[in-house]
Amino acid sequence: MKTSPSLWQPESYAELIGPAFGVGEVIAGKIARMKSEGSIAMRSLFHGEPGTGKSALAQLAALDLAGGEHLLLERISGISGSLFAVGSFQVKLIEELDRVPDAAQILLLDYLDRTRAFPDVALIGTSNADVDKLQERFQTRLQYWPVEKPKADEIEKLLLRWNPNPGVARMIAETCCGNVRQAMLDLEGHLDVEYVRRRKAA
Repeated sequence: MKTSPSLWQPESYAELIGPAFGVGEVIAGKIARMKSEGSIAMRSLFHGEPGTGKSALAQLAALDLAGGEHLLLERISGISGSLFAVGSFQVKLIEELDRVPDAAQILLLDYLDRTRAFPDVALIGTSNADVDKLQERFQTRLQYWPVEKPKADEIEKLLLRWNPNPGVARMIAETCCGNVRQAMLDLEGHLDVEYVRRRKAA
């Protein structure tokens, strides 16, 4: 595997691990069904603790919706007052929706209401926080998808793709607290140290 662990991203639903994989299977089926009905109007929020695969799921779903149909995908890192008033983007991806200011949440809710009957407008978000911290009106406008932590053995299996010492892979998997992103960073550090050690020994 050539990609550095810290830069790795799943390129398909099949590459997701743990509970995220199961959610991905359902999302893939949901999008296939919606497209067969002539719609991409998906309104979904993936929520859970950091490093569980929420962002990967959201990105795969957004690309699935936008791909092959020449639709426009917009990745949003912040929401301004004019963002939802203009623009022709048909698939919007919002990371960390729980960090969006209250005033912007109102704009987003208005956008969801205005586009409710549009079959070619989708909005996908992620949230690290408990969904109860979002405005209550979101609960009737977005479908919530909880993403739980993967097990240590599932993370270990992923780490072994980079051929580290099996004991190291197990140790990282057991100490990362179910955070895949942290596990990948820890593995990257281990590979760096091992590379230097081998060069000195050569």
